Parts: sequence; C-alpha cells; structure tokens
Amino acid sequence: MKFYTTQHPYYCGIDLHAWSLYECIQDETGKTILNLEIKA
Repeated sequence: MKFYTTQHPYYCGIDLHAWSLYECIQDETGKTILNLEIKA
C-alpha cells in the first residue's frame, strides 16, 4: 500500500446520517473553507 508523505492543500470530511449529510473542507492550516449540511 502506498502512503502519502506530503501535506495536502485541502482536506475533506463527510459525515453520513439517515436524514442528512455533513461536509467540511479545511485548508492545510486548519481554517474551515466549507461547512455544509445537505439533506440525504
């Protein structure tokens, strides 16, 4: 398995629930770029 050893410019996290989906995008410093709730 190949692993990344460098830092990426952006990171994305997705949290799935029964009725909604949460998405968060942060830059490499940890500043939140997008924090969004979407109906599932």
